[in-house]
Amino acid sequence: MADNLQCLRCGAPMALPEDFGVWLVRCQYCGFESELPDRAARQAYAERRQQEAASLARVQADTARAETERQRSRYKQRRLTVFIVLGSL
Repeated sequence: MADNLQCLRCGAPMALPEDFGVWLVRCQYCGFESELPDRAARQAYAERRQQEAASLARVQADTARAETERQRSRYKQRRLTVFIVLGSL
């Protein structure tokens, strides 16, 4: 990546954003907006991160759903055991 990013209009130095979801920068001196030279790589990285976050959310939801189902199953087993024990008295 270019560490010496400069405004295309006035030549002022500009800081490279650390957020990879950003691919447009505005010069703080003249206000000119320019596209970063590594826009494609930044966009691909941002999209990959978004897909990973969505995948993680699905896994967490599946895990929570499975745990809820296990708890329901245990409750039903305990309730059945109590009925069997009380019925045999």
